[in-house]
Formats: sequence, C-alpha cells, structure tokens
Amino acid sequence: MDWNEDGLDDLIVGDWVGHVNYFQRITADSLTEREDIQAEGGPIDVGDSSAPDAADYDDDGLLDLIIGIYEHTSAYGSMVLYLNQGSPGDPVFDQYQPVRVDGMLVAEDRTTPRMVDLNQDGRKDLVYGERESSILYCENVGTSGDPLFAEAVALQTDTGTLTRVYATLCASDWNGDGYTDLIIGEVYGRVFVYLATPTGIEENDPAGELDVAISGSPCGEVLEASLNAARPVRGTASLLSLAGREVRRVFEGMVPRDGCTVREDVSDLPRGVYVLRFATSIGWDSEKVVLLD
Repeated sequence: MDWNEDGLDDLIVGDWVGHVNYFQRITADSLTEREDIQAEGGPIDVGDSSAPDAADYDDDGLLDLIIGIYEHTSAYGSMVLYLNQGSPGDPVFDQYQPVRVDGMLVAEDRTTPRMVDLNQDGRKDLVYGERESSILYCENVGTSGDPLFAEAVALQTDTGTLTRVYATLCASDWNGDGYTDLIIGEVYGRVFVYLATPTGIEENDPAGELDVAISGSPCGEVLEASLNAARPVRGTASLLSLAGREVRRVFEGMVPRDGCTVREDVSDLPRGVYVLRFATSIGWDSEKVVLLD
C-alpha cells in the first residue's frame, strides 16, 4: 500500500517482537527501512508476532492499522485497532482499541487479519487466519464508515472447510475477473490460491422493494443505471471501490414509485471494478460495475 501517499507502494510488516515495521519505497526497485510505526510516544508493541493490515477502517480517507496478535488476553483479545489521527501521507496513532466480532473480543490465537469487501456489497469485511487452521469470515453488517462484524464463520471451498495451519492472508483479484480471491501462506512454506466463484451480490432487501440495475456493463465514459423502488423513498446511490470507500455519489433524493435513471460521467475515474450501492431507509441493493476504455 502507499503508506505515505507519494505514489509508490510501500511495505508494512509485523515481526516476532510485536512491532510494526515500515519499509518506504524510494524508487520502483528500492525499499528503505524507516523507524518502526509509533503510537503513544514509542513503537507500537502488541507482544509476540504482530500481523498488521493497513486499511481505511472508518472510511475517513486515512490508512488505519488492524493488528493480529499471537496470544489473546482478557484485556484486548487477539486483534487490536489503531485509528489514524493524522493526515494523508502523515499517519499518527494514539491508543489501540480491541476489535470485536459479534460483540465479543476475538479469542483465537495467532490471528492474521485482512479488511476486504469479500462479498462485494460495498462494505469492508473482516477475514483472518488463526493458529488452529480455520480461515474465518466476519461480514460487516454495519456501514463502511462504522463497521460492525457479525459472528465468525469458517470459509468454505468446493471440497469443504478452508483450512490452512498458521495461515497468513492476502486478498487480491488474482485472475483479473473482478472478484476478490485469497492467496494464503501456511506454516509449511506453501502458498495456495483460492479463486472466488461469483454467486451474485446479496441484497439487504428481504421484501424485494428495491433494485439497482446497470445499463451496459462494462461501460466506458458514462455510467447509466436505473434505481427502482416499489414505493416512493428517499435514497442515495454511490459508486464504491472494492475496499468499500465511496468514490463518487451519483444520486441523492427521492426515488418515485416507477423509479428513475441516473447518468454519470465517469471518464475521469481509473478503469476497473466498482460497486454501485443504492441505499434507502428500507434497505439497500448493489450491483457490480466494470469500467473499461
């Protein structure tokens, strides 16, 4: 990730003594080790085997740190969050806070968290490995800016539960199909790739009163979408990155019973995969958007 926002990707890594190390990229083929990342006047120290992920946890445009820990304690579990109180390119951290899943402290040992919109609903979920070999998924049932993680469930493959001992995770679109895959390392030195099998984006609209539909995706310079509601309702439509960050709000106002059409010039946006999320007081619906030249 671009930690200091200079246009070059840097490295943020944990170590055995619990610090968080920062390696700044100076040129395309050169990294320089900088001072360990600080909080409360000294290096961050979470105990043995820190496993950090840098992500915009609260959707304020700043990279925060969510850190897995080797052993859980009653004080803060085995996963903590440092919110960035600084500015773009100049991170500043204060006290940590525990990460809670289903209202409880994370109790597994040797957690390796990643914040990623795994179900592509426009909100960042929590995925993590742990010592006993499970890969756990906690859906964000809150909002993009105020995450609330549901009960952890073990991820499944076509052959059963996804298990890797002492797993470390990376989430990326490995095969370029627009869906988030998982690259997983394990204690025996092997690396595995698990490709996502798309089954559609789940709606939070059990009554079926809302629908967002893209007219022509992939699309080029103009995004055209229809917002439909079974009854008049006030809502917003936002184009989100796959990390759950709002890139652009394309609609805000009343949607009539027979729906409305939104047209937005997106020629200035980077080409890639986004999510268009139509949110109202009665629920929300979302649809994947692919922008191509």
